[in-house]
Amino acid sequence: MNAYDRSNLSKVLDKIKGYKENIDKRNLLMVNLRPFYDSALRGDLTPFEELRRQIQQELERRNNKSVIIIADCADNLFQDQYFDQSELVESR
Repeated sequence: MNAYDRSNLSKVLDKIKGYKENIDKRNLLMVNLRPFYDSALRGDLTPFEELRRQIQQELERRNNKSVIIIADCADNLFQDQYFDQSELVESR
């Protein structure tokens, strides 16, 4: 997804029907996972725990308890030459 690249992000958002409305209603959350990835490389998983808490709070407010997360983790792993890990993430 490359969410930290604004030009790429705008291309992705243009393909999501009603994305602005869904962002306003908090049905769609865009999260730049690059800082999470960088923290994980340093052994710090705190940002993931904070994201988990944020998602849990969002779900508690809503009737619909489903969530879909689309992330660019595999791309980051591949770029940093963690090929086996990238393949593992992509296969899930």
